[in-house]
Amino acid sequence: MHKIVVYAIGGNALQNPIPTDSDQSSEILAKVMSDVVDLLESGWGVILTHGNGPQVGHLMQLDGDFSHTMDEWVSATQGMIGHSLALNLDSILLKRRRPERTACVITRVEVDANDSGFELPTKPVGPILSDKVVMTADWDIAETVNGPRRVVASPMPMSVLDIEVIRKLVELRAVVICGGGGGIPVIKKDRHYVGVPAVIDKDRLSALIAIKLNADALIISTAVDSVKTGFGTENEQSHRK
Repeated sequence: MHKIVVYAIGGNALQNPIPTDSDQSSEILAKVMSDVVDLLESGWGVILTHGNGPQVGHLMQLDGDFSHTMDEWVSATQGMIGHSLALNLDSILLKRRRPERTACVITRVEVDANDSGFELPTKPVGPILSDKVVMTADWDIAETVNGPRRVVASPMPMSVLDIEVIRKLVELRAVVICGGGGGIPVIKKDRHYVGVPAVIDKDRLSALIAIKLNADALIISTAVDSVKTGFGTENEQSHRK
């Protein structure tokens, strides 16, 4: 079995669903995809996970009557971003005459309905709310620097429902794109799985996938130039060794 790496792509490397004049994100994404092919050429099997924060926010802003649930938005961005990543990566694979192809997996993640995160939701989602926005009674609202926003829980991931599918695709030497936005959060209820209004941390899920697949490495791509302690504070320190 070849070595496996889980490569988590940060939101800075992804394009927004709404086109802009800036092509900086395209350049970053192209560099990340080139790095992925370098790993393949070095004999690694690659699993890609990705964020979806800006994309979910844009789509929720377009949904004027807020008719979709949070888990539906996460699944929508998994498909949208997965398609974009697959097109980019498959194109580079063809140019570099690699035999691998991509496989996108809509990834559902079980969380505990009693997770403490549900008691005090803190994760902002969607646009800034105005007086004209019709909000449902079950929303939690918090004041942010830019104004009031909806907040949802950020529970710990317990298990990945699709982990064996991902494992099999890796064995077939596919580059698997999965775990978008931290996965679609679901709970068990009356012997059924149901979606819940929550956002799972992408890096926590990436680590869980790496553990479950016995991966040899976990790479987290960010805009920060090194590992840091005390990040964003006066005690911030870089660690490069």
